[in-house]
Amino acid sequence: MKKWKFSLMLSVLLVFCASLSFAQFKFERPITIIVPWAAGGASDQVARVLAGEMEKTLGQKIAVVNQPGGSGSIGQKGVYDAKHDGYTWAGNADGSVVTYQTLGLLEYPSHKDWHHYYAMFTPIVISVPAD
Repeated sequence: MKKWKFSLMLSVLLVFCASLSFAQFKFERPITIIVPWAAGGASDQVARVLAGEMEKTLGQKIAVVNQPGGSGSIGQKGVYDAKHDGYTWAGNADGSVVTYQTLGLLEYPSHKDWHHYYAMFTPIVISVPAD
């Protein structure tokens, strides 16, 4: 019984200490969000609204840059090719990353290489005539 109580107390202590020991990343220069679509679309609008709110929270300027072309793959590749230091982000719908990878249209590894900071979904419908 004593061993069980000791194990329980140790577990609670470890969980409590672990929750207090996290690192906080402080941004030291402006962040760039690359939107792989033309200005004015859903991804662009969401990225701009989100950037404005994140500037307040992070205390750092955020520039939204549109890089359209190649059905979004040019801007997406631009983000992937940028230095992986946390200062260049993609403003894109998640489905695009998975679609490009599935079709073999991208040279970079996979959607698993991305860390998501917001979720956006753009519905796509394919319709055909009844006859």
